Amino acid sequence: MTSPEPQTRKKSALSEDDMWTAPAVPPAAPGPAPVPTPAPAPPVANPPTRPAAPAAAEQGQVRDLDEARGRNRVRSAIFAWAAAERKAVLRLQECGTEIDAALQRGTDPAVLHAFAAEACQRHGVELDMLPERFQAAIGVPAE
Repeated sequence: MTSPEPQTRKKSALSEDDMWTAPAVPPAAPGPAPVPTPAPAPPVANPPTRPAAPAAAEQGQVRDLDEARGRNRVRSAIFAWAAAERKAVLRLQECGTEIDAALQRGTDPAVLHAFAAEACQRHGVELDMLPERFQAAIGVPAE
């Protein structure tokens, strides 16, 4: 079974008529010369000016603002220290609990000593900074 050939469109007689064809480029028509428009003037830029020295009252406000910012930085630093100290205390308690539990399970204190020495070396801390309770538990020799 073959399909019928597609039907072709009928051409309009107008498409071949010279009166109905349009040139690709329209002819140049002589007309009045265009009037040149003046270029817009560039905007006048005001050069940045430096503010005058603040009056005595404003200087006091600036000084008060600097002092307030300084207080805020000190407050933030103290809060950061307190948070770090709290974390250090909690980690110290956790470390003590884990050392005690490891020793109760039968872990050799020499292994715990090696762990402590490795941690101290990695972080640039002297082993004798380990709390005395931990030093005694894991067998760090007293100096």
